[in-house]
Amino acid sequence: AVKQEGGALQYASLELRANKDVVRAAVRQDGCTLLFASEGLQGDREVALDAVRQDGLALQIASPELRADYDIVLAAIKTNGCAWRYAMGDVQQDQGLLVLAARSANNEDLWMLGPETQALFHRKDIRGAKYSAIATRGEEAPILSVKL
Repeated sequence: AVKQEGGALQYASLELRANKDVVRAAVRQDGCTLLFASEGLQGDREVALDAVRQDGLALQIASPELRADYDIVLAAIKTNGCAWRYAMGDVQQDQGLLVLAARSANNEDLWMLGPETQALFHRKDIRGAKYSAIATRGEEAPILSVKL
């Protein structure tokens, strides 16, 4: 059932909610059904990756450790730039991820990111910037090194 309708996971038994194969099938249909997975699977890297690839906002449901994982956050932001809001730790300060979030967020969704980030995202030079180092960890984006 979850292969066709991921939301069916909410009605599944606790045993099925703890079954990695069942949960992965569900989150591939609807990333936010990660909410109904067992706590252990909410912290499973493969399950979280499947969830955020389907819906970037599923990042808010993943465990705090995974919300601080660069690759998980990158996958979430590629799906929905507003997922950046749910990143934790050092990855939330990563300039490459910030630029990617700015470029992929819909203008009408920027309110989700908070006022300081909105001001940054609305700067024309950032939203229109050509940026080729997005997937490279630790590389600084010169456009963001300027203090606002």
